[in-house]
Amino acid sequence: MGASNLHIAWSELFARALAKSGVRDVVISPGSRSTPLVLGLCRVPSLSLHSVIDERSAGFFALGIARLTGAPVALLCTSGTAAAHYLPAVMEASLARNPLVIVTADRPWDAYDCAAPQTVDQVKLYGSYVRHYAELGLPDLDALSAVSRVAVQSVARSLGPDPGPVHINARFRKPLEPQRTEGPEPWLPAWKRAVESIPVLERAHARAESVPPSLEAALEEPEVLVACGPSLGYESPVARARLLALLARNELPLLCESTSDLRFRQPEARSLTERTASGDVMILRSVDSVCASKRWRAHGPKTVIELGLPMVSSAYARWASDPSNAAQRIVFARNGYNDAGNTAHVALDADPLSLFAAIEPSPAALAARRGWSRGWLSADARAQSAARAELDGAALTEGRTIATVHESLCDDAVLIVGNSSVVRDIDAYALSPEPSVTVLHQRGASGIDGLVAGAVGARSVSKTPVVLLLGDVSLWHDVGSLQLAQSVTEPLVIVALQNRGGRIFDRLPLGGQAEVRAEYERYFLTDRGQSFEAVARGFGLGYARVESAATLRDAMKTALRTGGATVIESVCAAGNAERFAALVRAGVAAIDGV
Repeated sequence: MGASNLHIAWSELFARALAKSGVRDVVISPGSRSTPLVLGLCRVPSLSLHSVIDERSAGFFALGIARLTGAPVALLCTSGTAAAHYLPAVMEASLARNPLVIVTADRPWDAYDCAAPQTVDQVKLYGSYVRHYAELGLPDLDALSAVSRVAVQSVARSLGPDPGPVHINARFRKPLEPQRTEGPEPWLPAWKRAVESIPVLERAHARAESVPPSLEAALEEPEVLVACGPSLGYESPVARARLLALLARNELPLLCESTSDLRFRQPEARSLTERTASGDVMILRSVDSVCASKRWRAHGPKTVIELGLPMVSSAYARWASDPSNAAQRIVFARNGYNDAGNTAHVALDADPLSLFAAIEPSPAALAARRGWSRGWLSADARAQSAARAELDGAALTEGRTIATVHESLCDDAVLIVGNSSVVRDIDAYALSPEPSVTVLHQRGASGIDGLVAGAVGARSVSKTPVVLLLGDVSLWHDVGSLQLAQSVTEPLVIVALQNRGGRIFDRLPLGGQAEVRAEYERYFLTDRGQSFEAVARGFGLGYARVESAATLRDAMKTALRTGGATVIESVCAAGNAERFAALVRAGVAAIDGV
């Protein structure tokens, strides 16, 4: 058989179909077997291509884009172990419902099981973590029409009905590079017809749904509250505004965690809620203190409607799983069964926006709920005052760092919240509804993997400043991804809470057992005893070390108006676990009046 460029044309057709189906960003890691696909992608100008050397970082970089845009993002790597490095990001995308289209280049079938180099079994490599698996197959003139179908079908499955990652395995034989040929190739007419017939992927808007009797009955009662845990990450600002306006119209207070992306004031929602009876969204912010109070147990909700992933708050989890708790829990389970405690009474496979839009509670129910809600808003305000008293201290703590960082942001900035202590502390200390920021998180698998890479990915598509808040262990875990930040030209601020190790473990029983203190410090806290200055400056990034709220404010101000990435190391006083517990106790006392 003579020289042919069918493999390049095959790849270009695939790339065009991805683009026509809504893919805008493709993250590529270098390798040989993926050569035809890279060259095909380069021929589609509407695609934005990102080069990331390490596949582990590439996976989380792509996740950062998908979280912020809600659009499917493609990943491409070569054959062999390269694809295995995507697995942590694939797991997170699966559990967080982020759309990824993973394309792994592969050897032909005859290279399997014979010790061919850089060859592993890539068939269904990611198991149940992907929504769909497809073989693109070796380039073949008779199969050209299937190329577009594979691409469009895979993008569609990444978007729903249960969004998440999909995997396409693409095999190629050598030669992989463009070939010198004489005259037009015989496959060209069929290829042109295939390009012209790429199908259009259209998605219908959410349909109006009938209101289930359980929800309709619950909303006729006064003591009803909406608990907002981590969001699925790609609701549009308009959708969030509509949801908030509908909740306000129904006089429903929100027990609202920061990761819900509903807690900080939404400008779009303000104009909508001005037309409601309450005039604004009622948000309870002191989540742990509220849920740990005696008042909550005695006069709290009779029904809780849960949106998003399970609440991060341990106090809420204890209350929800307490056998003596008689409150009804209604969980929206459109994308997965979000009930970690296995105690929900009703699971709704429905769209919250459609249902709340269809609900019309009676005036009597709304009036009764208004009085109950106002009582809880007042109690929450007392708990917030107790929290602010904690922030008046002189020392720089995790709480003061988080509050100062939030207050330093401009409206519409993107705030990415790391896991472990940070995701818990932000709800206790970032109490102000202003400024309005978009909050991204990694609560699918709740790991500390790839947080830096994800932030750089979000920065690559964001039109506003991006700030990442994470702990020192999380930064060390993804320190290699700082090399990605070298290419950043707009403000990206990475704030590391330097508290000498994994202080989340201080909140667990093991942290208080003196007899295993040496083992605890070595294998759990894992304090590196080093500053991030050398590594940040080694990558050519900006760096600041701060030990007071005033210097942190100055460093944030400088970093947010400076192009490129800056690492701010916030040196926090010891004792965060004790301060957090004391803050919750003070909030409880303020709520209960003791």
